[in-house]
Amino acid sequence: PMVLYWRGRINDALRRAFETARALQDTWASTFGNPHLGLALAASGRYAEAQRVFTEACQIGLKYENWKFHARALCMSAGFHLDVFDFESHQRIMQEALERARLVGFKPTIVQTSLDLVFNYTRRNQVPPDEKILSEIAEIIKEMGGCHRWLMEARLFHARAEVALACGKPDEAILKATESISHSRT
Repeated sequence: PMVLYWRGRINDALRRAFETARALQDTWASTFGNPHLGLALAASGRYAEAQRVFTEACQIGLKYENWKFHARALCMSAGFHLDVFDFESHQRIMQEALERARLVGFKPTIVQTSLDLVFNYTRRNQVPPDEKILSEIAEIIKEMGGCHRWLMEARLFHARAEVALACGKPDEAILKATESISHSRT
């Protein structure tokens, strides 16, 4: 479902996520797979359903002390709040997810939440409170592999473009955005 989601094939992602959720009736599937369903639901504008799915995944992560996937589910649950301009809820959820991810050293969620918090600031036309965070994120990304690394590198380029724009540097923002698009296509 995630690959379909990334490619913008939301209806296919929904279908696959529902199929997967029905086929795998266990705690791992709920904490790992349900957030995929939640993302697809939110991307199709079904926010209330998405919130229920994310809440279930988070509760199961807490119940069974699956801290990494609890932090991941929290992180994924916050995204649509940014899309609907609910910056306060987005920031609150992301900060909780970041704290939990740091406690267990779960790098993918540390990176994702940190980037999303940068996007939260830039969407409000503010500069993130600590600009060195992007350099720290870049160092963590270097240690990662697979699709996580590609996705997070593309998001890092994107974040740098938005920070440049928030700092009033449109030429740099265009350059960084172009790098992000090029990286994504590669």
